[in-house]
Amino acid sequence: MDFYLRPKVNYKINDRLITELGGNIFGGRKDYTLFGQFQNNSNVYLSIRYGF
Repeated sequence: MDFYLRPKVNYKINDRLITELGGNIFGGRKDYTLFGQFQNNSNVYLSIRYGF
């Protein structure tokens, strides 16, 4: 069974500033399956966005 998760959380600090924390998580039992082959490419990101 393969899976691909894209969790994210964002927080609006004020009307112009937004932060976001998220990730791309791949998994699978076999290295040759669709998402199993990307298992080592999982990542986490942090974003800060300023609007004007």
